[in-house]
Amino acid sequence: MTFTGYFDGASRGNPGPAGAGAALYDESGREIWSVARNLGDRTNNEAEYEALILLLREALRREIKSLLVRGDSQLVIRQMRREWKVREPRLIDLVRQARSAAAGIDVAYEWVPRGRNERADALSNEGLDALSPSKERSSSPGEARPMPSTSPTAPAAALLSVTREDANTLTPLGSG
Repeated sequence: MTFTGYFDGASRGNPGPAGAGAALYDESGREIWSVARNLGDRTNNEAEYEALILLLREALRREIKSLLVRGDSQLVIRQMRREWKVREPRLIDLVRQARSAAAGIDVAYEWVPRGRNERADALSNEGLDALSPSKERSSSPGEARPMPSTSPTAPAAALLSVTREDANTLTPLGSG
């Protein structure tokens, strides 16, 4: 049984006020959880990673074994697939946290255009507009929402499973 999650981060100023949003859908496409969180000042990439971490931690909390993660950040998706190195010092710990949260979950990462990430985008903006850092709004099954419509998924070669061993390794800064 594969669940699907969407994440997005937003920042005004880069760095500046930032928000994170994520939504989780069950195998039938029904939204079972969502979150909007104000992050205080962050870069856009930091906000993207924090949204992903919120999503992965919720999947872990729910003991989800298989998860398709979709986001509109090429950087985050490609770094989580290990296609791109993590060169920005501000992101190294966030990448480590994301990989740690994904340990034990069979995770595939898929880039989607911004228009197919509307729910997470709306949640990140809701978090951004919240009054104070760490203010969070999350929902559970009471608010049933359908999963965003999607066109055919990325080729199988573009998907990656992360194992427990992967979660503890990062490409060192400046290597290769």
